[in-house]
Amino acid sequence: MPYLFDLCGTLSPLNNTWDFIRFVYFKKNKRMLFFWRKLISKIISIIFKKNPYKSRRLRIKLFYGGFHREELEKMSEEYFNLVFYPSLFKNLKKFLKNKKKVLFTASPDYPAKKIGELLGFSKKDIYSSVLEFKKSKICTGNLIWDNYLENKARLFEKSNLNKNFIFFTNNLKEDFSLLKYSKKVYLVSRGEIKKIK
Repeated sequence: MPYLFDLCGTLSPLNNTWDFIRFVYFKKNKRMLFFWRKLISKIISIIFKKNPYKSRRLRIKLFYGGFHREELEKMSEEYFNLVFYPSLFKNLKKFLKNKKKVLFTASPDYPAKKIGELLGFSKKDIYSSVLEFKKSKICTGNLIWDNYLENKARLFEKSNLNKNFIFFTNNLKEDFSLLKYSKKVYLVSRGEIKKIK
């Protein structure tokens, strides 16, 4: 039976959308720019408090726009080695050895694709939000697809994935729409795993 994994908060305590881009800014010695944008990001969050989709999209555009694809690719691997893998929950490692596994996350494809590949997921079994790039390979910061909240279920329903799986998540509220497809559900909280279905 295939395993379906959420990423952020499930495989590690990290929120990879924001922890990754913070890593990029700091590695590029753009700390001041990061903190200014973080301030703007907080204002956006307040203004669009009732519209989480728009708030998230605007904040991702603010932080991710302007980076070259190759730059984000390289930083994704560095982030995996220096930040993500050292924080990987030990209790999840044995489950990640399963050959039939799918990664389903709202994080952008940078860094989600590289994290998935380095954890042994097949490229075709990594589902994430997708960043837009210009012909010059510069990231616009826009999302071609936002795999967030209910959109996860919409993408899952359109896919050819096995609709009978074992699901690992840290957030039953956000992933509620996927629970109806799961044979078993494991709730992950700070690395502790509890079967709830």
